Amino acid sequence: MPRSGIRDNRGRGSVGEFLKQNITPESELLFLSAYFTVYAYNELRQQLNSISKMKFLFGEPTFVQQKNIIESRNFSIDIENMAERENSVRDTNAYGLNLDNRLTQTAIARQCVEWIKKKVDIRSMVKPNFLHGKLYHIMQSNGREISAMGSSNFTYNGLGFGDSKNIELSLITDSNRDIEDMKEWFLELWNNKDLTRDVKDEVIKYLEQYYRENTPEFLYQFTLYHIFKDYLDETKEDFTFDTKIGFYDTQIWNMLYDFQCDAVKCAINKLQKYNGCIIADSVGLGKTFEALAVIKYYELNRKNVLVLCPKRLGANWEVYNQKSHTGNILKSDGFRYEVMYHTDLGREIGKHGTTSMSTFDWSNFDLIVIDESHNFRNNSYSRSMSRYEFLFEKVIKEGRKTQVLMLSATPVNNRLTDLKNQIELATEGNDNALVDHGIKNIRYTLSEAQKIFNSWSSLSEENRRVELLIELLSGTDFFKLLDTLTIARSRKHIREHFNFDSLGGFPQRLKPHAVYTSIDIDNSFISYEEIDSIFESLNLRIFSPTAYIKEECKAEYKARYDTRTRQGHVFKQEDRESHLIGMMKINYLKRLESSIHSFGKSIRRLCDKIEYTIEQYDKNQQHSHIDYAEDKYQDIFDEDEFDQDEIEIEEFVSKKVKIKILNKNGDKNLTQIC
Repeated sequence: MPRSGIRDNRGRGSVGEFLKQNITPESELLFLSAYFTVYAYNELRQQLNSISKMKFLFGEPTFVQQKNIIESRNFSIDIENMAERENSVRDTNAYGLNLDNRLTQTAIARQCVEWIKKKVDIRSMVKPNFLHGKLYHIMQSNGREISAMGSSNFTYNGLGFGDSKNIELSLITDSNRDIEDMKEWFLELWNNKDLTRDVKDEVIKYLEQYYRENTPEFLYQFTLYHIFKDYLDETKEDFTFDTKIGFYDTQIWNMLYDFQCDAVKCAINKLQKYNGCIIADSVGLGKTFEALAVIKYYELNRKNVLVLCPKRLGANWEVYNQKSHTGNILKSDGFRYEVMYHTDLGREIGKHGTTSMSTFDWSNFDLIVIDESHNFRNNSYSRSMSRYEFLFEKVIKEGRKTQVLMLSATPVNNRLTDLKNQIELATEGNDNALVDHGIKNIRYTLSEAQKIFNSWSSLSEENRRVELLIELLSGTDFFKLLDTLTIARSRKHIREHFNFDSLGGFPQRLKPHAVYTSIDIDNSFISYEEIDSIFESLNLRIFSPTAYIKEECKAEYKARYDTRTRQGHVFKQEDRESHLIGMMKINYLKRLESSIHSFGKSIRRLCDKIEYTIEQYDKNQQHSHIDYAEDKYQDIFDEDEFDQDEIEIEEFVSKKVKIKILNKNGDKNLTQIC
């Protein structure tokens, strides 16, 4: 027996037990609760069926309002109404019930409705969030009255039934003074027509849904709704742009096509719901303008926005946040976002435009927009602070709560790890961040998908069907993960699912016209093979300064610049420089393939750097070291002239290296260079 009048659904008993013990035949009941479920009724059915009458008061009217009935059997698909129907079904299993109980809901609901019609009056508070107390007042036929008041709702778990009972706090009282006062308090509310209203018919209609026969059409529509519910929720007009912040009046919103508007609404929903989103629409579908609309929404909500883009795309973004720029077609929107380059991450010296990198506050942004986010697919921390790690630690995790919008037509390049590392930017590395959204573990999901892909790709060509891959992946959370965080449409998708005629069509891709010409006008080079052999003989020692360190001085530089990874592997500075030289040779060949003029420009820069380094060496009386990270070095060799992928590899193998020309005794530390 409980030691006191306290009931907590644990060691001190439950309100459900109290009701079973004290509801006697011909009792009159006054119940106040925010919720009412047929399963709570079912547990007390024997006692409740024997009563004389009950007054049931809903303390929270939204419970009743959410149960509006769709009276028409032949209704068309309506997102809001379908949501109501799904909520009704969901309520039947939201109370920790086992399958056996749920299978009997039709019979229980019928019995409950008949009981309500005969013995129960039901009213509801008119104003929401106004009355939070719960009361169970019993007036037995012998004149004895007893009450329980506290936090227990009239639900299966609230009353303490089953294995998933709520922890509640209620108090039993049989004091004559308190009992009489509580009854008067309840009846004052019940009889106040300004505070309460009759909802008995609404509750009966709601309960009748449990056993009404649904048409095949409804079941089909309900199934479709359940499958596509998340997408419909993201695209429906549930924003307050018009009335509060004027988003629909902005210039950027009104110049978007329908399919772009859908992407913007989906992206904002995903950012707010999951903290991140990848827009992976095909090239030419307007990812930049979709992102500008998202940025405008955040700016109208007084949020700080940073755009991170490759240096070569900087002008594309900087034009729209400059009111005086003649190319800014969105001047009336007054964009104020900051623009930084991928190569600015981690910089502590120099300037970006007029902004000093030493004082720039990377942690002060609510939204980060990363253009070509696939460039941040590598999170291997082989050096003290890579760009990826700086972005992760200093921009996203520090300071304000940051949401991440990523733009990329190719979020996956080689392996699904590429996608995982981008997702980590949104989830802050938490593999369990989407558990509440049906994805148990992000790392495990992508790992399993990669294994399936590897097995599929090893099949013979005749068996390697795309349909088979999709079928195998359907058994994992992979597609759910993609639907949760990505927006990816092709031109084919736009043609099939949007009003394509309003777009005016896509530009027609012309058949390429091949022009064959000599490598240079002087015909100095006969073939690429000959050029490659010339480059093989080029040692590019300017990129391997440690090769010139005297043997007796090497230990000092090994200790300073060799690093160990988290997995225990040692990366030697000599190896970094060797890899860098290999990459530079490939870079120069690619420059030659693209433009003989660009190739000449790169070679001139190389020569300038060699001459500069020799000059530094010759001035060893005035300068005690060669700094391979000085501003002048950056001017001579512009790393952004190469593709971003190549920059990442250079970043991986290189390091800011200072090599002393003279040691403390005045002796040379280096052999002759270059």
